[in-house]
Amino acid sequence: MSRFLKILGAVLGVVIVIGLLFLWLWDFSRYEPQIEAAVSEAIGREFRIDGNFEVDVLPSPTVLVEGASLANTEWGSEPHMITVGRAYVEVGFWSLLFQPIEIHRLELSDIDVLLESNADGEANWQFETAADANEEPPPEEEGDEVPFKIVSAEISDVRIVLQQGDTEALELLLKSLVAGADESVGALAIDASFGSVAEVGKRFGVTNLPADDVLMTGNLALRGGALVVSDFRASLTGLELAVDGEFGADALQLTMAVTGERLDILDAGMPDIPFGVSGDITIEGTTIEVAPLDLMLGDSKVTGDLSFTGGDSPSIALNATSPMLDLRPFLPAEEAESPPEEEDEGEPDSPYVFPDKPLPFDTLNSLDTDVNVAIGELYFRNTQVNNFDLGVNLAGGDLVIENTFDGKYAGEYQNDIHLDASRNQADLTMDMVVKGLKLGMLSGSDIPVEQMPSTNVDIGLTATGMSPRALAASTNGKIVITQGPGRARNGIISNLTGDIIAQLFEALNPFAKEEEFTNWECSVVGMDFESGVGTISGFLLQSEKLMIVAGGNVDLNDEKLDFEFNTKPREGVGVSADMFVTPFVKLTGTLDDPSVGLNAKGMLLSWGAAELTGGMSFLYKGLVDRATAGKLMFYH
Repeated sequence: MSRFLKILGAVLGVVIVIGLLFLWLWDFSRYEPQIEAAVSEAIGREFRIDGNFEVDVLPSPTVLVEGASLANTEWGSEPHMITVGRAYVEVGFWSLLFQPIEIHRLELSDIDVLLESNADGEANWQFETAADANEEPPPEEEGDEVPFKIVSAEISDVRIVLQQGDTEALELLLKSLVAGADESVGALAIDASFGSVAEVGKRFGVTNLPADDVLMTGNLALRGGALVVSDFRASLTGLELAVDGEFGADALQLTMAVTGERLDILDAGMPDIPFGVSGDITIEGTTIEVAPLDLMLGDSKVTGDLSFTGGDSPSIALNATSPMLDLRPFLPAEEAESPPEEEDEGEPDSPYVFPDKPLPFDTLNSLDTDVNVAIGELYFRNTQVNNFDLGVNLAGGDLVIENTFDGKYAGEYQNDIHLDASRNQADLTMDMVVKGLKLGMLSGSDIPVEQMPSTNVDIGLTATGMSPRALAASTNGKIVITQGPGRARNGIISNLTGDIIAQLFEALNPFAKEEEFTNWECSVVGMDFESGVGTISGFLLQSEKLMIVAGGNVDLNDEKLDFEFNTKPREGVGVSADMFVTPFVKLTGTLDDPSVGLNAKGMLLSWGAAELTGGMSFLYKGLVDRATAGKLMFYH
């Protein structure tokens, strides 16, 4: 038995040696035609190797392929879907028997990949074979580790072209990628260089990216079925991206930060200020959470948290605070002229400003929203407000909007809007109270505080309806606006309002174009609404040189305007009636198509002084005759 075992061992040893010699010396490249045929049959496309093909099993299994190509689909724009200049793979011999398979070296270079789809929705990366039609896909196996391990990899000159239908092709270029196993962190360390992504950015609305290469470094690992990213950094001239976290099949958790030297890199219309945004992002199911969320725009900083849940009952929650938010860099310069609006030659959807389209009751009743914003100092072009608070709460179709702030110089603002759509009919209530507010908006920030007019507003409106137009047509309530003495910059009126208001103001005030400022002594505007008809109950604008009175109404049922204005010179200030070429001005038409013209009657309004001034005609007795208009003092 002992002698038999020795003979058997010797025979087995000879067989193994012969087998190893065979694996070491045999030329497997002679099987190239058979390999080409097998691959072509398996994927249903022609696979060819026109260059070198070398296979070695010992001492380490290696494969070298040069000049390989995979044919494109029949309807494809190019004959080849993939071409490979050079591919070299070396794996550990014993790892073929025991997972994970160790890829000691992977080299890929001069790769061209064309990914395209046609108008029928077919894609060239979809492979159909007879086996696919008869076999069911194998069940997914769960595992904690990937079945292969890359020890070292070098990839260079990879070109990927994305083509969808007849649209312009998009090209991505990987210039180089070096990867290697980092045992200290148990991950694959990568160092890559991509070609310019400027064209890619344009597809997503980012129009001003530099045409420089993108550099990337970081560590990647597969653990528990999730891709773990650590110390991942991507940089482009003026831009930096940092990512750490996990990409799982059912959830994602990331810490992400983007910083840039200039915001206009992302879009040419943005200001030239540094920016940064960072946050911890969690995505699980239909829920997205960003907490904390930090935003930096120039000198402005915002912190908070954001969450969104989709589905049949979506919800949005936002909490944001900022010690200072400066919006001035995002606003156009005062002297900049707005581009002319393009004329729509087609028929408008509706002749009304307030559309007949029903309110989105389904959305209002299914969406939950909770937004809270607090800003210590909020800057606009010519305005600063302090202690700005905004709250928006929507639950069960009940929408409540609350907004308060203080003026930088004086006064306070409070606005409450309540829209109850819980019964598929909207009940709207709006209450706004402004007390002694000085913003500098009408004067400009360079005017002394004591010369800025103080504004008071009292608005109380209610409405009920199924659509915005129905709400407008059922409006009831009042609007009262009073303003004390102060200087107003005439040019700001045009910037803050539309063309029609600017035309009306210039028609009423002949000094608007000649003088930079108008010194107003007092302003009173009152309007009462009943069943959608708003009637002026009092209107007086008085400056040191002129007085303007008005009467009329706007009917929100048909949106027609019918207002008449009368401008009068003041006595004792060197202004004569002859300077007013068109003292009687009408504002007519509709909200959608208003017009300003001369009152052909050449007389004061038909409502009479008492109705015109809301019963206060004893204050304005001299206004009926503009030639005898006297100096009037109005006290708030």
